[in-house]
Amino acid sequence: MSNPDNRRDMSLVEALQSGNDQPDESVRRLRRANRRAGKQSEGQTSSTPNDVAVDGARGGTGEARALLGPAAFEGDEVERHAGAKLRALPLESSDIAPPPLTLPQRRRSKPWGGIVSFFLCVLAPTIAAAIYYIYIASNQYVVEWRFTIRDTSSGTSTTAAASALTGLLGAASGAAIGPDNYMVTEYIKSEQAVIDLEKRIGLRALYAKPSIDYWSRIDASLPIERFVRYWDYMVKASFDQITGTALAEVKAFSPEDALLIGNTLLELTEELVNETSQRPLWESVRAAEAEVTRAQDRLRKIRTDMTEYRNKAAVIDPTSSVVLTNATVASTLRQTIAQYESQLSAVRNGGVGKDAAQVESLTRRIKAAQDQVKSVEAEVTKAKGDNQSLSEIVGRYEELDLERQFGQLLLTSAMQSLETTRANATAKRLFVVPYVRPQVPQSSTYPNRAVAIATVAGACTMIWTVGLLLGRSIREHLA
Repeated sequence: MSNPDNRRDMSLVEALQSGNDQPDESVRRLRRANRRAGKQSEGQTSSTPNDVAVDGARGGTGEARALLGPAAFEGDEVERHAGAKLRALPLESSDIAPPPLTLPQRRRSKPWGGIVSFFLCVLAPTIAAAIYYIYIASNQYVVEWRFTIRDTSSGTSTTAAASALTGLLGAASGAAIGPDNYMVTEYIKSEQAVIDLEKRIGLRALYAKPSIDYWSRIDASLPIERFVRYWDYMVKASFDQITGTALAEVKAFSPEDALLIGNTLLELTEELVNETSQRPLWESVRAAEAEVTRAQDRLRKIRTDMTEYRNKAAVIDPTSSVVLTNATVASTLRQTIAQYESQLSAVRNGGVGKDAAQVESLTRRIKAAQDQVKSVEAEVTKAKGDNQSLSEIVGRYEELDLERQFGQLLLTSAMQSLETTRANATAKRLFVVPYVRPQVPQSSTYPNRAVAIATVAGACTMIWTVGLLLGRSIREHLA
């Protein structure tokens, strides 16, 4: 410790520093110069601390000259005087020993930035979300129904039939699924469903009521594409490949609206299934009607040709009028000839001569009958009317009659097919069977306020933490 004499000796140093604006700082720097000189003279046990200080003062003259000003160290005499005074000045061991080794300390920043960022990034959004979900957000009611599609023609659902076929083939039971279930679930979420619901119940007006909060309702004047995206958020439909059943649910902002939309969607899906299943049948009906019309036109043309030919040949039915009559006459004449010949043979066997009157009479009768037969047979090939023989007339008539019969059969078959196809088309084949029908919801399902607020808080906290870490890392790299 310094005594009063030491303080008196320090007055000389202070006098030497009279030209400096900061004397205390100059003394401290001078002492540091002494410490560096003491380090150089380490190991010299004969040197006293005052000698070391003088040597440090001499060695640090340049630094002292810079600190105390050029006027303080002019001449060797001033230097010797300062050295003598410093030699008499007792120095503390702390002035000679080297400073202790210390690690650089990071400057602690004030926590106000983190607190403000936490409030802005976490607390404020969480409070805003809590206010919205608790006091502003409208209740959403969910109507759910489950259904499957059945085919009345086979007595089983299309899904069951497909599953059975898949089982026979050795595949998984739920691998092959009928397309009708997928068609219905896709229709519920489609733009066509929105258009059909708008025509039936005015769907847009149900979701644009002023009682619904601003962030949940839809503007009724928006284009259909925007409303379809909104509808995709309000409806859900899925198909379970294992059980073969479909699930659909719709959200609305009142229980009555939710039930109305659910029942209407169920009706629309059943109409869609029936339309898609019966459309091929109605196409078959139209094809059968066209076939009946074609058969009728063909039969009508054949009958017209037959009428024209009858007028031309001057016979109504050659096969029944001329041919049949001639054949009957010829057959009768042949029977008569046979009787006459048998009588003639009996008379001759009785010993009657050739010149007998009875033999001549029978002979004339036989000859007349034979001539009559030849005359009847000659009529078939005899030219008639426009130089056509009766055989040609009959042949052409039989050809036209065959075409008429074929046209009649074709028309009958086409009409039977038309009636059968029409009966199949008018009968419902596929049914949407809802085994869980839509019911009026008793309480709101959405929004789940606690989960929504916790989600917002968690997301904001995570974002704030990541941003805080990134900011500190950037600050440390720039320091």
